[in-house]
Amino acid sequence: MDDQKCRFKSTGFFFIFLFLVSNVFSQTEEWTLEQCVTYAVQNNIQLKQGQLNQAMAEMQVQQSKYDLTPNVNGTFDLGLNLGRSIDPTTNQFLNQTTWTNQYGLSLSQEVFSGLTKLKTIDKNKIDVQAIALDNESLKTNLELNLLTAYLNILNAEEQLEQAKISQKSTEEQLQRTQTLIKAGALAEKAIIDIETQKISEEATITNLENQVKLAYNTLKNILQLEPGKDIKIKKPEEPDVVGNQVIETPETIYSEALKRRPEIKSQQLKIESSKLSLSIAKGAYLPTISLFSSFGTGYSNQFRNYDFSDPLNPIVSKVSYGNQLNDNIGYNMGIRLTIPIYNKRLPYFGMRQAEFGIQNADFQLKTAELQLYENIKQAYLRATTAQANYNISLKSLEASNKSLEYAKERLDRGVLTQIEYTVAKNVRDAAQSRVSQAKYEYIFSTKVLDFYMGKDIQLD
Repeated sequence: MDDQKCRFKSTGFFFIFLFLVSNVFSQTEEWTLEQCVTYAVQNNIQLKQGQLNQAMAEMQVQQSKYDLTPNVNGTFDLGLNLGRSIDPTTNQFLNQTTWTNQYGLSLSQEVFSGLTKLKTIDKNKIDVQAIALDNESLKTNLELNLLTAYLNILNAEEQLEQAKISQKSTEEQLQRTQTLIKAGALAEKAIIDIETQKISEEATITNLENQVKLAYNTLKNILQLEPGKDIKIKKPEEPDVVGNQVIETPETIYSEALKRRPEIKSQQLKIESSKLSLSIAKGAYLPTISLFSSFGTGYSNQFRNYDFSDPLNPIVSKVSYGNQLNDNIGYNMGIRLTIPIYNKRLPYFGMRQAEFGIQNADFQLKTAELQLYENIKQAYLRATTAQANYNISLKSLEASNKSLEYAKERLDRGVLTQIEYTVAKNVRDAAQSRVSQAKYEYIFSTKVLDFYMGKDIQLD
């Protein structure tokens, strides 16, 4: 018996341990908006691609700098000639098998090419800055999308909480009515309206729960979380919502945004890059000056040394490999001027293409500026509309709360039907929902305007 009790206790402790461990690991993490932003910036695939593009552009800058250095190349030739051929070492015609071995070292340095290489370095540096600004624009837009998703969750959760409070009130009313029916103070039909209201509120709660799930799904998609990973946002301290806040005009915000927004700065740099491309293309019309130098030596198995000290009996001897390499050393150096005369009109087409590139970059800048102003104008209209709706919804909520209190007093006195009370309660619930929606729309709209003004996006 004692052994069975021990085994039973051990098994019980084991299952309790498993239960506790599973609860620990199944707890959902709570994330603040700042944690969401940090995670997204570190893990977003598009941002990583942008960083990779920037690294490649920086490498291009290094490569263009090395284009200023000379070309140095070494050569090693080992050849076999059969039949009649010229020995490259002796420059004599031979009609036999010849082995040759040659070494060479060459150097070339471009001295002038229309300053195209220096301008290429400048262009590549500007391209790096433009890509960095594109990455910054992508990062700020990602932050804005996260703010949108975060506020949508807060709004959905707040409306769900309000609906549950309303349902709890309905359940209390239902219990009160059931008590009155049992006491004979009310007819049994009096409970029908409350039960109908309770079912309607249950449907509303189910719908709001789905909205919360959809809002979380949107946030997880933006974060690009691994499948199966669940998070829960940490509700921040509710920011102060000032209904009479002064909102800057679209023109003021636009003027500030032109100085700060990275997508505008990026397009401006791309125009400079396009102008440098044109300058580089024009360099193809100019002459090129370069220096060159080479060193070489060689060996041939047919190379012979002739001693004519005795003209009638000349002495012929082979020359060793090392002596040949030492005796056959030769140098070459010079300067080369290359004047472009006709190159299938490649310089012309290159220049025209660069001109089109400048025009296209200018169009892209104007498009970005127009889009920026349009976005600011829409955000301004949303902010002013949200501000007005928020103030109106607060007044509506205050009035509906008073109306509901009065309706409850009349219901308690028996001078108001349950249907009339339910109507008043629904009006109050709808007013609460409108306040919540207007509040978060107002917060979001003002944060968008802060975003265009270059301010950090924060909720606290």
